[in-house]
Amino acid sequence: MTQRTLNNGDSGLVFRTAINDNFTETAFLDEANTWTVAQVAPTQTATTSGNVTLDFSAYNNFIITLNGNITLDNPTTEQVGQSGFICFIQDATGSRTLTLGTEYLNSGGTAPTISTAANAIDIMGYCIVGTGQILLGSALLEFS
Repeated sequence: MTQRTLNNGDSGLVFRTAINDNFTETAFLDEANTWTVAQVAPTQTATTSGNVTLDFSAYNNFIITLNGNITLDNPTTEQVGQSGFICFIQDATGSRTLTLGTEYLNSGGTAPTISTAANAIDIMGYCIVGTGQILLGSALLEFS
């Protein structure tokens, strides 16, 4: 019998006992795994205003409904190679603005402007390339 120690911190995963190197229905953290169903990255959803610090240690994706102007403060939990998306949703009032901390870097050095119409939905991708270097993709604006 071969045994391996697994980190089962996620209650959504089930690991089966490995007998005679038969690892059927077992996922290992240090090997490539083939999944037979869709995998969903953790997503934080919040309705907020003011200063916001994204928690990259717990989430890959962020859906933020703005009920006031927000500033994305510089995080301390980013991991090099992490990527995902940030979605901004204007509340029914709209006219909310976005300000970025200095660690959010934009193409051309110009901060993105988000839509301000009531209920507007914008999305931008990100990729973390170094400590304090969160690259933001161009904002895709006004989904409806």
